[in-house]
Amino acid sequence: MLQNALHQALPAAILRLDSAAVALISQADIGTHSGSIPLHLDVPGPGLTYTSAVAHAVAALGPWPPMAVAQALQTTLASMSLVAPPLQVALVPQVKGEGWLQYCLTAAELASWLEAVYKAPPEPALQHQWPLPLPCDSSPLAKKLHLSELALLQHSHASCWRLLRQGHQMGGLDDLAPMETSGRWPAIALPPLPSPPQPLPPVAQGVLHRLSRLVDTLATADPNRHRGRHGLYLAEQLYDWEATAWQWPQAPSAQRHYYLGMVAASQRSLQRLLDQAGLPAPRSL
Repeated sequence: MLQNALHQALPAAILRLDSAAVALISQADIGTHSGSIPLHLDVPGPGLTYTSAVAHAVAALGPWPPMAVAQALQTTLASMSLVAPPLQVALVPQVKGEGWLQYCLTAAELASWLEAVYKAPPEPALQHQWPLPLPCDSSPLAKKLHLSELALLQHSHASCWRLLRQGHQMGGLDDLAPMETSGRWPAIALPPLPSPPQPLPPVAQGVLHRLSRLVDTLATADPNRHRGRHGLYLAEQLYDWEATAWQWPQAPSAQRHYYLGMVAASQRSLQRLLDQAGLPAPRSL
């Protein structure tokens, strides 16, 4: 299930935990593959929150109400104390509503997730395996900039490199500078990220949410998971967020550090997307 140490580490670990907990509390067999338990990434909020419908799936197979199943699952999962490598993320859910299990990343766990994204090794074996599914005429920003959807993805990738270069020029962020190498995958030396600024501005939160959707989608081998669509969503959010970059030099160093970590993670994910489609990933416009 974990095709890559980065990409599906969080949702796959949640699904694996849910399946293991079901096996412990009941004899119900709902399967262990990723499609057997509905898992939803919530709309942008203060962090990344995944909502699992595992209690409802189990309740549908027997005489148990979803809330009772959810509470039993929560108790069982809390005792398992599983952390998903390479993430320093303790996956302990909270019961919400009528039996939903929510996995909410803390600020420190969110920083760990970002580090895993931008430090992940390349995946040359995945390149050019599938056509890039792109919706037609679905990006208002592409029309505004008179670009095709593919060109918008390349434009956004180059913009990430520009922001990283600017971050280096701000001073005090030498470790964040992209290091040129002869290979296709440049090394980006990044120290551990600090916790995200509180509160995270809505436009930055939007980038984080769209980035996580693209990261999750890139982990699957299913061409119908709309990798291109999520890439375009991220590109549009990055364009809006980029308009605030002139304010970053006035921000505290830790805040700039975290923002540039988000940019580096976005650059790496967009490069993965473009590589899978066999397209150039330009570093400059």
